[in-house]
Amino acid sequence: MQIALLCKNDLTNMLAQLEALTESQYTYPSEHLSKSTVGQHVRHVLEFYICLLNQGHKDYVDYDERERDLKIETEKEYAVAKGNNIIQSLGKIENNKSLLLKGNFTTSNFQATSCETNLERELIYCFEHSIHHQALIKVSLLEQKIEVLSNFGLAPSTIRYRSSTSTQN
Repeated sequence: MQIALLCKNDLTNMLAQLEALTESQYTYPSEHLSKSTVGQHVRHVLEFYICLLNQGHKDYVDYDERERDLKIETEKEYAVAKGNNIIQSLGKIENNKSLLLKGNFTTSNFQATSCETNLERELIYCFEHSIHHQALIKVSLLEQKIEVLSNFGLAPSTIRYRSSTSTQN
């Protein structure tokens, strides 16, 4: 499945960026990000993928029901292992399937809603969500004066746009 491959490549790039970090860099509370850490953003990204992959067999996905594994945000090697497990699972996806997206998209406790979706659409959501959080991770890394991979945290459309405008100048 092409979309699963896109997600695998994105996670592989994120994990490559993480490999260069020390534990203290991974858990550094960024001044520019309300004291959030690289690890907290990584946990959030990985948990959305884990949630989709774990709930997809139930014919629905509810990201509010994801398990929060705080070890992902505090132990870099554990996070990398979790990321690699997700990459392996993505490699086993063969077919798209219909799903119901459930969730409470308000701040009150009684506004749950649902809509029809499918596995490919939710994988695209997880991919876009990952790029967004990688951009935030990039802020923390730059604050710490850590070298960042050239396209880290950039959407494919941004990369294509920058590439097309640089060749026109």
